[in-house]
Amino acid sequence: MKASGRTITFSLGVSALNELVHHLREKGGILCLITGQQGSGKTTLLIQIATHILRNNEIVIWRGRNRAQWHRFPNWHENVVLHVHQKYEPHVYIVNGASKHEIEVPYYRYKTIEGLYSHLQPGKINVIYGPSSYTFTNKLKLFLEAYIGHKIKEKKEAFFWYEFIHYLTKRLDSRFISVFIDEFDDLAPYGARGIFWKLIDWFKDAIKDCRKAYVSIYGTVHNLADVDYRVLRKFTHFVYLKGARVPSWSVVDSDKVRLLQIGVGIVESGQFGYFNFYPLPDPDYDVIVDLTIAKKKKGGDEE
Repeated sequence: MKASGRTITFSLGVSALNELVHHLREKGGILCLITGQQGSGKTTLLIQIATHILRNNEIVIWRGRNRAQWHRFPNWHENVVLHVHQKYEPHVYIVNGASKHEIEVPYYRYKTIEGLYSHLQPGKINVIYGPSSYTFTNKLKLFLEAYIGHKIKEKKEAFFWYEFIHYLTKRLDSRFISVFIDEFDDLAPYGARGIFWKLIDWFKDAIKDCRKAYVSIYGTVHNLADVDYRVLRKFTHFVYLKGARVPSWSVVDSDKVRLLQIGVGIVESGQFGYFNFYPLPDPDYDVIVDLTIAKKKKGGDEE
């Protein structure tokens, strides 16, 4: 009986995992968080999901960070395109131990979110580097100040992603778009205070609107409790890897998660099941992206 039950749960897990990588019009966008301890394979699985989606020639967006991770994608040399704000110039380095050398990676420089969107390429890994200090555009800022009842003086990278995701839900086309955000709790942290806390209340509605706008969001967190509960409840799919902490409202037994090994996960979307995934080839180098303040327009395209 146990063996039979395990076979069924593996079948359910693979079915649910397929749902994450094959988008259907009738279901719209997918909202998924992957959670587990450090080294459990969260980023590996995120890359593998993105790789499957790329095969459908859809628009894939990866949140850019200083230590790239996108160099772990298969054939990244041909598939990665960087998008950086016009005030920056990107310098990309291959780093191996104490040695480094700069390489050329195709990039666009954007001025507005509309301009950024116009340069996103289907079938490519569109790595977006948002400004580290961002304030909302005037029209949205006025709306949000009325929404929260306060002036917005703070500037955060998270606000760029708020406005970008909001734009994706309001855009005038119906292509599937997938946004991959490692360390999702950077955008909606539990315990945020003041205006940030109030803006997260608005952001949760933008997340909710993603499904009908054919926008999927895939994120990773060490612990689901690190994400603001208002945003967390908008997600429909959860993946538990080794060391994950299962929330009290989950249908997954925490004992099952405690017994997980590296390379095995549980996916939950109403029901749950097991699945296997495999490690990616581990490059013997890192890629580091250094954004310097641009003195003048140089290289790439600007919009």
